[in-house]
Parts: sequence; structure tokens; C-alpha cells
Amino acid sequence: FGSSHFGLSRLAAVICFHRPLASQGGIKMFASRWGLVGALVLGRAPNAIGILDISNFTGLPGPEAVNANDVEDVSNLLQRHNVPAAMVPIRQLGQCDAEAVGVSMPAHALDLFALNGSHGDGRSSRRSAVEALRLQRSKLVAESSHRKAGGARNDSKGLVAYQEQVFQLFADLPGLLQPEHKGGRLADAYIIKEWMQSYKRLVPELGAVFIPILWQSVTWGCHNLTACTQWRRNLVTAWQQLDHSRLHFVVLMLTHLGEVQNLVHSMSLPMINMTNVIAFDSRGNDSIPAFPIPLLHYDTITLNAGEAERTISVAFRGSCKNGVWRIRHNLSDIFADFAGSRVTRCGAEWSRNFSDELRSTVFALAPPGAYVTSFRQFEAIQAGALPVVLGDRNFRFRGGSIWLPFQDLGVDWNAMGFTVTDEELPGLPARLRAALDDPTSLQARFARTKQAAELFTPAGLTEYVLYVMTFYASTAPGGFGEVLSNACISGLLGREAVGRSWAGVTIGK
Repeated sequence: FGSSHFGLSRLAAVICFHRPLASQGGIKMFASRWGLVGALVLGRAPNAIGILDISNFTGLPGPEAVNANDVEDVSNLLQRHNVPAAMVPIRQLGQCDAEAVGVSMPAHALDLFALNGSHGDGRSSRRSAVEALRLQRSKLVAESSHRKAGGARNDSKGLVAYQEQVFQLFADLPGLLQPEHKGGRLADAYIIKEWMQSYKRLVPELGAVFIPILWQSVTWGCHNLTACTQWRRNLVTAWQQLDHSRLHFVVLMLTHLGEVQNLVHSMSLPMINMTNVIAFDSRGNDSIPAFPIPLLHYDTITLNAGEAERTISVAFRGSCKNGVWRIRHNLSDIFADFAGSRVTRCGAEWSRNFSDELRSTVFALAPPGAYVTSFRQFEAIQAGALPVVLGDRNFRFRGGSIWLPFQDLGVDWNAMGFTVTDEELPGLPARLRAALDDPTSLQARFARTKQAAELFTPAGLTEYVLYVMTFYASTAPGGFGEVLSNACISGLLGREAVGRSWAGVTIGK
């Protein structure tokens, strides 16, 4: 589609995934000269999905918050901006349609725990999950190096030089040279630090450059109006100087691209062009396909030297500032008579010993936060508690009410704890009592959580990002299109618990 085709000055870009192309591992893009900027994601019947942006022109609002699963809500938005409904046939709304893409799992998916289970001779492996993932990446690097030695195109020096240019472009933004900002206490600061130390080796391995920004510090986490305004102008100016013929990646921690687009649009600045930019999303709420990652602080909760004595059966402590998520308000009443529980009313006084409380907990309730996930979901795993991830249908933006990273590595959320919808919440106490009364099953859950825990740290997150980027640099002849297609599938995977036995599983079925 192009705006001139329909006489629509408001259509900026559409991207379609077509079944015949997807079955060949490819992706076909239709984008106007303004680039791919997704604001509203629409299911396009019957064989494609599309991203429609109506926010890129003077006099129009920024990306609008709509319920992407509510056809009437979306139709009303289109009518407000005079976009003919007939031009946008809506079958199913959401970020990606697994049936349309035609595959059941992202190409990079593996069961890390099965691979790491033994040496092949019955002896148990002593490698950690992160070490096992690093080994998989090393194999990919070796295979890629062998192909390059055989004559494949190698522009390593030019790519490293370009990475250094990107460092300079974004040097005035929080991230590269300004770790003192609030965003510096999130896991993306750790990734920036590690990348800066090793980029001359990593850039050739990944075939991509990293855009080192503490995104939360330039979005809602920025409180100095003068500095914020200047940073956002600097961001857009620097972004316009990127070479979009090269592959880039970004890590969005505690923010998402929609927030960035809203802010730059509110300042009447040009939208940032995401062509050849791969995103890793920690909030489960983005406007382009992205690989799911956990929401993490820079510092993690560590277990004590010995196994914690878990005297609290079920625990929750959190704020009520996101009052629309009713699920948080109901927890204290639901677990009022549960033996050994410590489920406080949301908004109650914060515990100074929050980490110790988690270390002493068996089941840690993890309802949504500002978006479909929260830090608590992943802090529970760090502390060795069993995460009970609670989904709220009141928040099904982009087609999902939960966010479950690392299922593409074999992490089984229902083998560690439970994933529960708000409909199932009244029956949750009975399920947890039954689990507490089965010590053999309980120990298996603890063991599984302990195996996965290192992945949910800044070091584990860094290794995952490097693995995914290395995988597609090594195996994706379709380039950016193929990576984006697999990011689509990964985004769907993050919104549905599929367990370890996911071979042959079709997401969304």
C-alpha cells in the first residue's frame, strides 16, 4: 500500500507477511518512503498481517492507545481519522498471526535444559544455563567464521568502524557516557557496559551494531523538562544519521517503542525509522515485532549461601498505583485464610526486607504492573521462589495478558510455578494447597527454578541477546525480513505458556 494509491495522506507504512513467502523463510515488505513506524497493528485477512501508522503527519495525534483486540475500538479510531474501513479488512487483531507466518516456533528456539541435561554418557552436566547458552553461541560463531574463511563476504572492519560512529552519534544521550542517570540501575546499563568492553569482537560475530541508550531515561523516567527536551531532539537527530542498510539492535528496558514515538511526535519531531533495527522488548507492549526479554534491575537478588528456609507459603507485596488492574486489589482477600501466607493489601507499607521475604517464600504471586509484567515476576525466580504469574484480561493490549520470556530456551513457567488467568484466580488457593501437599512435585519445581534462575539476571539477559543476534547473523539468508518474522513468532510465544514439550506446537492454537 502507498498513500498515493488511495489518496490517503495519513497512511505512513504497512508491512505484510504473506503465507507463501513465509513458508520459504522470507518476508515481503511494503513500506512508504517514510519508513516502517508501527502505531496500530491490524490482522489482515486471511493471509497477512499489517502495521498501520496514521500518526506521521502534521495535525494528527500520536499513536493512540486502543484495545487491539476490540474491533469496534479500532474501527472507531479509523473513522476519527477518515480511513475507510473497507481498506482495512479486520479478521484478527494482534501483533502477529502465527498461521499467516506459517511456522510454529522461532528458528532460534532450543530446549537449553535438554541440551544441558547430560554429556551423552549418563553423567549429569555441571554447566549452568548461561554457560550452556554461551556454548551454543560459540558453535554458531565457529560455523560462521568457517564460512567467512571459505570466501563469504566479510566487512568486519567497516562494521566496527560504523559501531564507533554510532557511539559518537548517541554520546550525548543517557547510556554510553552517563551511567549516573536513573536508568543506569536497570539491566540495559549492564548490557551497555559489557558491549563497550567487547564490541570489537562482538560486532563481527553478530553482524550488527548496538544502539547504546538507556531508553527509560529519555522517556517517562526523565523528569528534568529542559534536559528531556534536548535529549529527545538529540535522539531524533542522531537516529536520522544511522545507516539503515546495516543491521542494528536495541534493548528496551522499562519502556517501549510506542512511548518513544509518542514523545517525539508530541514535540513535532520526525518519527524514528525502525528499518533494519531489531528490538528486544521487556514490557510486552510494543508496536513492532520484538523478542521478549525479562524486566530486570542492574542488581539482582541472590540466594544465601545455604538454601533458604521457606516459611511463607504464598506472598505478595506491591503498589496500587496502577489501580486499573483490579487483580492486585483482590489478592489479599482471596488469600486471607491461607495458612502461612503473607499476601498484603496492595499499597501497604513496603518491606525493608523485601529480598529476604522472597527468599523465605514458596509461591510468589506476580500480577501485572504498569504493563503486563513486573519486576517481581523475575525477582521471585532470582530468589528461588516459585513464580505464580497472574494474567489480567483488562490488559490485553497487543493480544496478550501475560509476558513469559525465554520459553524459546525451554523455560517452562508451569513447571516452575503456575500461570493463571484472572478467571482462574478464585481457584488458585486450592491449586497451591495441593502443590504444597506434594513435596516430591514441589522439590521438582524448586530444582527447575534453580536451573533457570541465572538466565533471569543481567548476565543471562546479555547472553540471550547475543545468542539471538548471532543465530540470525549465522543462519538467516533473508536478512532483516527473516529476523523480523521470527521476532513476530517470539512475541506470540511470550504471551502463551507452552511448556517444554513445544516441538510441533503451533502458537496461538
